[in-house]
Amino acid sequence: MRTAMKSERLYLRSFEDNKQDISALYQWENDPESWDSSMASNPVSAKFIREYILESATSLITQGTMTLAIGLAETQELIGYLQFLGYDAISQRVGYGLYIAPEHRRKGYGREVVQLAEQYAFQHLGVRLVYADILSNNLSCCKLFEALGYELKATLPEWHWSQGSWHNLNYYMKWKN
Repeated sequence: MRTAMKSERLYLRSFEDNKQDISALYQWENDPESWDSSMASNPVSAKFIREYILESATSLITQGTMTLAIGLAETQELIGYLQFLGYDAISQRVGYGLYIAPEHRRKGYGREVVQLAEQYAFQHLGVRLVYADILSNNLSCCKLFEALGYELKATLPEWHWSQGSWHNLNYYMKWKN
């Protein structure tokens, strides 16, 4: 297994065209509770997931996006994914978002993943700015990014309709020291 990034507890790697990876991503993408954070509104098929995995194997530089599986180093269990989005080499910035499966939340994994993503972005990609857009009702994610030194730089009011009300979209940014 080739890892892109790793810590003592976690590793990040490309998704593979295998049953474990397709099954995990299929389950996460079809969980209605996760649709808010990704602003999705419908379930997806296993065929769609497989095609997505095959397409996501292309270069971040050519596609501007890259999705990595998050796994536990000790057990090899997949617990979520990290997406690099909107990579712009000229403007030296990249955004990212992450998903941690509900049963693995509140264990510090999100913090570790964001720190690994920052390290990769600043050192390997050579960007000067990393950012994330987060719905205002995702309080735990907003607090995580704030605790890691991200600044709230913009808010798009009433951006997303969910659960009977409108929610703002917050843009958090962090510059390389």
